[in-house]
Amino acid sequence: MVHLLANFKKTYKSFSLQNHLWNAAKCYKKKHFEEHMAKMKAENADAAWYLLKEEKPQTWSRSHFEKDSKCEHLNNNFSESFNNMAKKMRDKPICKLGLMYGDLVMNTWYKRRNESAKWRDGDIVPKAMKLIEKMIALNPNFKLVPAVKYKVYEVISVHEAVFIMDLEKKICSCLQWELRGFPCQHDVCALAPMRPNWAELVS
Repeated sequence: MVHLLANFKKTYKSFSLQNHLWNAAKCYKKKHFEEHMAKMKAENADAAWYLLKEEKPQTWSRSHFEKDSKCEHLNNNFSESFNNMAKKMRDKPICKLGLMYGDLVMNTWYKRRNESAKWRDGDIVPKAMKLIEKMIALNPNFKLVPAVKYKVYEVISVHEAVFIMDLEKKICSCLQWELRGFPCQHDVCALAPMRPNWAELVS
């Protein structure tokens, strides 16, 4: 997405066009994608056609991602991080580079194995648990309306937006749970009072 935006900026300098692009990329529903693209077309039709011609929305907009991928990322931070780690070896002869690369990979995995060995089996990773705890802290900002106990709930946001979730099917009308494979804020509102095993609710 960052590279797509960088190429887009070379021709289309307008901040509002770039904002439409980010909004179209970040939305989860196709109808919202169409709304943002329509706004872009109204401002500059060439910009919208450029995007659709250059890259299919399946490669850059969440609204078009496959649901079974369980991924919502619009960036490639892993590659960027690794490139940053490998800066010191780029100017080395190929044999030396190979040895340094091997050391880098081994040391990285060694540190991560040791760190993950401290985690409890069956739990979700600590970073994911921290995210759930943050969402639980935001629950008072939402109104929970039960429809079918332990199964179907309605959550109303502070902006009066209504979201319907089916806990058995692990779906929410915001589509985040399906796409991410991880409960959204609305699901956490309904689930937190039940004190669930969160590991059973993530992909």
